[in-house]
Amino acid sequence: DLGSGSGVVAIAAARCGACAQAASSMGKIIAKRLSVIIDSVSWGQDVLEPGAPGKFHRRDPLRRTEEAQASTAAKPENSQARLIDFRFFEGLILGYIGHSSQPKRQDMSVAAPVTLSASNLVRRFGKRSVVNDVSLELRRGEVLGLLGHNGAGKSTTLQMLTGVLLPHAGSIEICGFDLAREPDRAKACIGYLPETPPLYRDMHVDDYLVFAARLHRMSVAQAAEALDRVKHRCGLQQVGRKIIGTLSKGYQQRVGIAQAIIHNPEVIVLDEPTVGLDPSQIRDIRALIRELGDAHSVILSTHLLGEVETVCDRVEIMHHGRLIYGDSSARMMQYGNGTMKLEEVFIEITGNHSEETSP
Repeated sequence: DLGSGSGVVAIAAARCGACAQAASSMGKIIAKRLSVIIDSVSWGQDVLEPGAPGKFHRRDPLRRTEEAQASTAAKPENSQARLIDFRFFEGLILGYIGHSSQPKRQDMSVAAPVTLSASNLVRRFGKRSVVNDVSLELRRGEVLGLLGHNGAGKSTTLQMLTGVLLPHAGSIEICGFDLAREPDRAKACIGYLPETPPLYRDMHVDDYLVFAARLHRMSVAQAAEALDRVKHRCGLQQVGRKIIGTLSKGYQQRVGIAQAIIHNPEVIVLDEPTVGLDPSQIRDIRALIRELGDAHSVILSTHLLGEVETVCDRVEIMHHGRLIYGDSSARMMQYGNGTMKLEEVFIEITGNHSEETSP
């Protein structure tokens, strides 16, 4: 019964795991809102109403005018316009019910499209397998942390995801483009900051960033606009005419991130972005990464557990070239009934896996 919204509320309640009583208490409000929305979609009613000449004001969606009610009553119930895809409204209510139980960023990432997908990646150096059967996914608006000990295979994995290193097996898609078959189109969607930033230390900051923009085939005008944008975003307004080699390590890291996002990529890959920085610089870079995660997909490697807690929405733990654990950072912090520190959780997960795989 789409007119009352009860059928959609029931579906939403069942899928969310909400109890019948909770769905019922919320049902009246949702059904009232849903009824207005259905009428608006069905009969083409505008959200804006004319006011003074040349002016418009927004109509209150919860107020039903007598004219609208009469118009609705006059329309036959079996009209084709009433056949609306219920899945749209189901999703609307699912989001409404779940809004208070999860952070907004996580809700967005669940509904958002996949921007990076890797399946069964394998990479060997000689006879030694460094990355073995790694598969992962990244969605728009999500910050994914690749956590692991030094030598776990994190950097090698990121190099494969960005096209720097070819996998011996497996496939990678960036925004729907196969990295092996359409490398130019796939790489255009990626911004990459390796562990050692690719900086020309004898160049001015502005000149280097314009150079990076031109490498991404931007016009002179586009490069100038992108330069202003990334300098503002990365806090580089005051150092544009300074030589990169004279900057502190924190500012050099900012320049490295700026070159990675100069072309406004969908996917940003950061390899150990805070390594070697002092506490103040770490705080600033983490805040910048969180901001980037609002509009892009970000995957970063780290062995710092605090980074996972403060920056990441989701965590994948890598151990001896394999992914051994994957979940949201919030659930990882609740591992072991929430009584364990994050360091203890990490040691237990990796330690258990070492015991399972030992001869």
